[in-house]
Amino acid sequence: MSINKAEVYKAVEDKFPDPAFGTEVNTLTREILKLSNAWLDKPENTGKSKRQLRKDLTIYLKENLVFDDPKKPYYFPSFIWIMIAQAVISFIVKYIIDNHSDDRYM
Repeated sequence: MSINKAEVYKAVEDKFPDPAFGTEVNTLTREILKLSNAWLDKPENTGKSKRQLRKDLTIYLKENLVFDDPKKPYYFPSFIWIMIAQAVISFIVKYIIDNHSDDRYM
């Protein structure tokens, strides 16, 4: 599946315009898109409903993204960042599945 990255970045910027976390949100978006592409290309993800895809992809991303590692480029030392990052993940997952899933996943 090919995700239109520019479209996703624009949607994220529109949804999360706060400049205080702008760099981290962009970096997190890049990492989410990379992980999402790899996950969606796995054959075991075919034939699932959009709801199940959103649920499974969200779980996969939360297992593979580490928010408390200062070596990660999307790290921001604040508990508020964790809440924002989770909102970004949920938004991107919903956006990808609703706007970029094709008949292969249904």
